Amino acid sequence: MNGMEQKGEGMFLRKTLLLILLAVGASLFATPLSAQVDAEAFSEPSAVPVDEFFDEKPLVIADKYLPMTYKNLSKLYWALATLDLRDDDAIDNFLRINECDLFVKSYHNDIEWVEIRDAARAHIQKDIATFPRFFEAIIPISLGRYDPVNEEFILDESSQRRGSKKLEVITNVKSDICGSAGREIEGYPLNAILLLSRPLTLLKIPVKQELAAIYLEEAAREYENLPLDLQLHRYRRIAYLRVKLKVVQYKGLALSSDQSLRAVVFAKIDGIEIYADPELMKLMYKEDFKGRRSRRVKKKPAEAQ
Repeated sequence: MNGMEQKGEGMFLRKTLLLILLAVGASLFATPLSAQVDAEAFSEPSAVPVDEFFDEKPLVIADKYLPMTYKNLSKLYWALATLDLRDDDAIDNFLRINECDLFVKSYHNDIEWVEIRDAARAHIQKDIATFPRFFEAIIPISLGRYDPVNEEFILDESSQRRGSKKLEVITNVKSDICGSAGREIEGYPLNAILLLSRPLTLLKIPVKQELAAIYLEEAAREYENLPLDLQLHRYRRIAYLRVKLKVVQYKGLALSSDQSLRAVVFAKIDGIEIYADPELMKLMYKEDFKGRRSRRVKKKPAEAQ
């Protein structure tokens, strides 16, 4: 093969790569479909009967509130206009976070990388309006004693929230993110501090007795094989608070106690859900802050004999 043929083949391969990147850009970088659909397309999770919730079938949470993974946060920063499309480093770091394999394979091929970077830049510019702003924060909470008269759990004092105006969500840790060797990637803080437009107060949760009885039985079962003294010492009633949030504005950066940067953003709470298990399969309580509607999970009526 002569030099002209080799040059022509190289240009063809690069053009082909660029066309492929542009064609599949949405699949490479795009926000999951659930984050792109209008809010009206989703309904609130229904009050499924107790005996259906406490079998082994998983509850699929079909809504638009995404976990605050590093990839999702990287898209949020673009949605909040904290980064500049003209900044090549910002584009490169976006690819490093979201497409590590491609970054490792092609970053040091200067000619190829320019085309990949430009394809990513075009994708961000085209789809930035679909990048996620709706997120979930999962917070373990400790329940205290159950009050059967008022049908409610009092939260342990360590888990109570009285007019909280801030949530610090730490879901990502410093690690080797695509060869970063534990260093933070410039322009993309690992975690966020949420300043709430409405203070969050949570002191107790209403729970029907039938559901409370099942929860207490399952909570005790986790410790039944321990010696009696350890059963008393280690016994905890853990539940999981899912806070549904919409991030509305970027404020700036803050330094955490471990000397890592946090993105500080303004957010509003759309609602909360409380589950009995970390897999979020067993719903105990929910409240919609948008319409101030609260709902206990009800026991399924007994069938007529």
